[in-house]
Amino acid sequence: MVKTALCKGKGEKINFLNKPPSAWVVVAKPNIGISSPDIFKKLDLSHLQTINTEDCKTALNTGNYELLCSSLSNQLEPVSSKVCPEILKIKRNMLKSGADGAVMSGSGPTVYGLTQKERQARHVYNAVNGCCNEVYLVRLLG
Repeated sequence: MVKTALCKGKGEKINFLNKPPSAWVVVAKPNIGISSPDIFKKLDLSHLQTINTEDCKTALNTGNYELLCSSLSNQLEPVSSKVCPEILKIKRNMLKSGADGAVMSGSGPTVYGLTQKERQARHVYNAVNGCCNEVYLVRLLG
């Protein structure tokens, strides 16, 4: 059985959470690769702001879709976007075409957007399908 988890440290500290809220996810990877070590080398730790991960954790534990969307963030996104401007273009396209929230995954360049309805997700999928190497439409197991 697949479970949602919050991992800390290097991934060895695992806390299982309740199932996520019901949602559709559009995952889009542009036609470029990014080196994670290069992104981390460019990250200026003195300018990082504290991110409130409690909102995201609460959203997942309570099934609060709106809170989940409003809590999406990634401090590597500004750094990776300088290397791959397509990241912001994809994110903007997702939000303009109906995603309720969108954010870069990991160190990039993959971006994902969330919607509640399949029709909305298909619209987002179509909006980014032409500019990306890979685009997937999936549903959270909520």
